[in-house]
Amino acid sequence: MLLVVDASVLVGDLLRAKGRQRLRDHRLELFIPEHTLAEVHVELPRRIGAFTASAGLTTGERDDLVDCSNPLWPDGR
Repeated sequence: MLLVVDASVLVGDLLRAKGRQRLRDHRLELFIPEHTLAEVHVELPRRIGAFTASAGLTTGERDDLVDCSNPLWPDGR
């Protein structure tokens, strides 16, 4: 199934374990328009920082969130 994703939905799902599980579903083919990906590149690091602070995440937990987003970065960030 082809799924066109919005930046806010994608960022929100990347921050939640259930969302990350849903995004890994092999039945889904994600289509992320270039302008949406640009929005995600700005918004995701900001939201990870805010989420880390508000949820009291450890450095390891924060790094796990960053790692799950690596496929979205063209340079493998």
